Amino acid sequence: MRHAAAAVGSALSILSFAHVTRPTAAANPANPALPHITANDNRAPAGVRDGRVLRLRLDLVRGRWFPDGDDKPGTDMVAFAESGHAPSIPGPLVRVPVGTEVRSIVHNTLDSSVVVFGLSGRHARNDTAWIRPGETRELVLHAAAAGSFMYNASYSIRSARDGEDRMMTGALVVVEPNAPPDRVFVLLQMIDTTKIRLSDTVSEELLTINGRPWPYTERLTYDVGDTIRWRIINGSYDTHPMHLHGQYFEVLRRGTPYVDTVYSKDQVRQDVTERMSPLTTMYMRWHPTRAGNWLFHCHLNFHVQSHGPFVQPPGVTLAAQPRAMPMHDEHEAHDMPSMGGLVLGTTVRGPIAPNNAPRRKLHLYVQQYDSVPGDYTPTFSYERADVPKHTRPGAPFVVRQNEPLEITVVNHTKEATSVHWHGLELESYYDGVPAFSGMPEHLTPAIASGDSFVVYMTPPRAGTFIYHTHEDDIRQQAGGLYGAFIVYPAGARWDAAHEVQVIAGTTPRDTVRLDVNAPVIVRVGERYRVRMINITLDRPEAMMVLRRGDAIQRWNLTAKDGADLPPAQAGSRPANMKLSIGETYDAFFTPRVPGTYTFELRTGAGGVLAAAELVVR
Repeated sequence: MRHAAAAVGSALSILSFAHVTRPTAAANPANPALPHITANDNRAPAGVRDGRVLRLRLDLVRGRWFPDGDDKPGTDMVAFAESGHAPSIPGPLVRVPVGTEVRSIVHNTLDSSVVVFGLSGRHARNDTAWIRPGETRELVLHAAAAGSFMYNASYSIRSARDGEDRMMTGALVVVEPNAPPDRVFVLLQMIDTTKIRLSDTVSEELLTINGRPWPYTERLTYDVGDTIRWRIINGSYDTHPMHLHGQYFEVLRRGTPYVDTVYSKDQVRQDVTERMSPLTTMYMRWHPTRAGNWLFHCHLNFHVQSHGPFVQPPGVTLAAQPRAMPMHDEHEAHDMPSMGGLVLGTTVRGPIAPNNAPRRKLHLYVQQYDSVPGDYTPTFSYERADVPKHTRPGAPFVVRQNEPLEITVVNHTKEATSVHWHGLELESYYDGVPAFSGMPEHLTPAIASGDSFVVYMTPPRAGTFIYHTHEDDIRQQAGGLYGAFIVYPAGARWDAAHEVQVIAGTTPRDTVRLDVNAPVIVRVGERYRVRMINITLDRPEAMMVLRRGDAIQRWNLTAKDGADLPPAQAGSRPANMKLSIGETYDAFFTPRVPGTYTFELRTGAGGVLAAAELVVR
């Protein structure tokens, strides 16, 4: 499990918590004498406005925090509180019109000095202010430009105490006159001092949206055709590729602690997955087109794994008990034991389209093979014929736009599974999240061992998509349950001789594998469509590179996540680009000279994770 770097302003250095093993006993159980820390849904702004001045009184306090709800075990934690109110995680929402002067009186009741970022200076330039124990300081911020920002308090410019001060973060939203309504969601993350033990080798983390991990995050309800605006604020130290199921969203703005950038009309792109680096923000808009339950979640698989329900030892009170080891019941719903962390659930109300059109019938067989010695998971395979062939990645689907399909998924493995059709617009019941997809009264089942499930879909747009498991994701996906789903334009001919698929995945040994599916002969001077997919478990900052020798090539970007890129982001570019988990990109490439070309998946720092060759004649 790997963790990216974060910096508040330019001050914080890299924090790495890779492969941390922590004891199961709690060193810091909740103290019942402390105030109760609430989860902040970021609906009610704090402070009192007087003309163009917002007056805000904030206390830094230690309290009792129960991230999974008051009836679950908790721990002591530090948090911001608006004076006279309960402390909260995230901190109180600061929401003001552009041009407002925010005057914050901050009182530090903690036994440590803290440095406060984001509440002083010009706009969100994150000037720092040290506040000693017991000290009170007035901080003045001139909110000079609209955007989504954050404020934070930390024990040190250089480090944090086990990450707990990462939770002293709040949203700072500056809005233009007559701005439409929106919701604010703050992503936070810390090393889990409540001491859930996941395994002997994987670090324990607590990841929350507005102060709660799934399945305790807020459930949202909308109607088909609504206009939904969300501000996503990543106040954590890691990168989160945020993925919306079954629908597209538009990215209207992106921000950093310093500046929020408005995208012009020719820059607004449609996404199903958007990479959010540490301390960045996104203002997104979407219009649900299909009824049902839909997820919005981080696609770094370790950030959405469950810590499970909790066990109450006899004679131990909730206030004193640590969060216990996960105890999964095989009969529990998928959304309880198999997911956790950075997940939001949305129900969209509206009519369900009938599935009575004549359909092309396809099959997908899920196979299981013996484990390789040393691997922690069996080897799985998605195959298109009922003859074991051990394909990895899964055999690609190639279908025509607007073609009605009936796909029968047959599970030949020894365990339950599912298939999520990542990026495809289809009815919720077929989206592939067991016990969640569908409507509240009619939920999708897991596909039991020896059973099958029929999926109906009519892909409305051409592009590059993914299909992968959404059940016991880390084991099954690392075992091989992922593949490309390609939709070519209606009225066009499928030209396999000019198609190149490049898929990055994670193996059971936690290494990266890069597979290139190319024509037998690739020729100089001919144009090829390169379809790139990152479906690794934990490489959200990966770079996809195409080079010949030491020379980076050029390609023409054309699409992302199956949607055409806006003009400002399309066209000729160096073949060296970010490709986060759950993202797909399409580019056209014309080799100019014969020889061996190399696709590489690299780390953000440039190290090569995996490579595959393309021979041009």
